[in-house]
Amino acid sequence: MKRLIGLISVGLLVGLLVFSPSLVAAQRVTVSREQTLNVHVNVYKPAGISFPPDGARLRAFLYKPTMPWTIYSRSGTMTLNWGNEERQENFSLAITVAGDEPAGETLYLRVRLYLDTNPIYAGSGITVTMTAVEVNGEKTDLSVRSVCSSASVLSTGEQGIPYWHERFNLYAVDTAISDVLIAAAPGALPAWAIVAIVVVLVLIIAIALIVKKKGTVLAPPSPEPLAVPRD
Repeated sequence: MKRLIGLISVGLLVGLLVFSPSLVAAQRVTVSREQTLNVHVNVYKPAGISFPPDGARLRAFLYKPTMPWTIYSRSGTMTLNWGNEERQENFSLAITVAGDEPAGETLYLRVRLYLDTNPIYAGSGITVTMTAVEVNGEKTDLSVRSVCSSASVLSTGEQGIPYWHERFNLYAVDTAISDVLIAAAPGALPAWAIVAIVVVLVLIIAIALIVKKKGTVLAPPSPEPLAVPRD
């Protein structure tokens, strides 16, 4: 029995090692249809530069990087009317995921600050940083430097700083992540967890069968009954 437990433990360890990439990938942001995704954003503007007269527009949205992009749920638009003073503020943009979002797929999440055509914004030092995403009170801190901010093939902007947006013909600031999973249903297990459970169960059954077979082979033969002496 101790040997069986030891083999099962080794099997479980092997299973966890094999699926460790899946476990790491599972640290993504998961949201279900009709849930609200709160995106926490920091906007910084140095002194000497003001936002457009009608304000800079801040918005978040979910999308697929197809050609052209497929845009899904969006937040409302927040207008920032900032003057020439240095300023920095934190904001929260709420995206309510629509009921017809592509369940079981991973989408991109992008925050965009729309400016205007004034070339003063190029190299201005304005920065937008996505700091966290919150779903049902559970906050996931983010590193937002993994996705280029280009909004189209012709754009070459860097993450979080102003660039020229070819499609809208204005300067914009983008920051994005690529790991927002739309769950099939609230509380449903993700695919990686189901696969991991199945593999672990198969390992346990296989190990139990091997141990049982070895026990049968190695068991000593039963002694033959002693011959009864005849009178």
